[in-house]
Amino acid sequence: MYKKMTELTYEELLKQIKEYKRKLREKSLEAEKLKSNFLANISHELRTPLNSIVGFANLLNDSQLNNDEMKTYIREINRGSESFLKVVENIIQQADIETKRVEMLEEECSVDNILDDLFSSYSDTLKKNSNLGPELRLNNKIKKKIKIFTDPKKLKYILSNLIDNAIKFTSDGYVEFGYMIENDDTIKFFVSDTGIGIPKDKLNVIFEKFRQVEEGMTRQYGGLGIGLTTCNNYVEMFGGEMNVESIYGVGSNFSFTIPMRQSVLKIPCKYIDKLACSMS
Repeated sequence: MYKKMTELTYEELLKQIKEYKRKLREKSLEAEKLKSNFLANISHELRTPLNSIVGFANLLNDSQLNNDEMKTYIREINRGSESFLKVVENIIQQADIETKRVEMLEEECSVDNILDDLFSSYSDTLKKNSNLGPELRLNNKIKKKIKIFTDPKKLKYILSNLIDNAIKFTSDGYVEFGYMIENDDTIKFFVSDTGIGIPKDKLNVIFEKFRQVEEGMTRQYGGLGIGLTTCNNYVEMFGGEMNVESIYGVGSNFSFTIPMRQSVLKIPCKYIDKLACSMS
């Protein structure tokens, strides 16, 4: 047991002070390292798509290009533009959270429509890429289509980030996402993959700002280390919780819950006339 401050000798107190200073110095050095890594990563993440956009735009000036070459260059420009916008969006989202400028909206939305839109968009993207990638699966654990009150843009942002990560770290196999009803008050979303997985000793740091599994993977796979942090912040703002299960070399499963407020039951149009007649 620790002694009370009044019971410490001068030497013991001096020893504790030195230990506190050492821990503060370590945390300060770690923060500086994370900051430096972030600045290096952001420079790389912005320059890479910009170089692609500028490079292929310059190639379009060649008057000898045939239609197939022009389509290829335009496709690469569009891909670079989408990549650049995602980086900027992640930075803006995290900046809004840091400055407490986030406003959580609440409106009626169809969960199935959101997931269908994501499935269609990512399926098209995977088909356009010439390299082989994972199979994309949409797996809804419930047949009944539901509508809930939530912030659809932020919900879509969370799912998009998780799907992006799953695809990025999965070269073969599949990426699957969907939802299930936990109980009357909670809906659970999930994104699972058969990718590289996460080491067990790194599971507790991946939601921390600027943290990634390892710096070598930053160079290989890209990323700023703020996507999962932003997603986790949004889930907490929803009043939910995010979890991850992973086996290194096998795959990962990210899931999060949010409170479910279902839409007010509406009478189908075909019953309105009958109801009106019965009341007359």
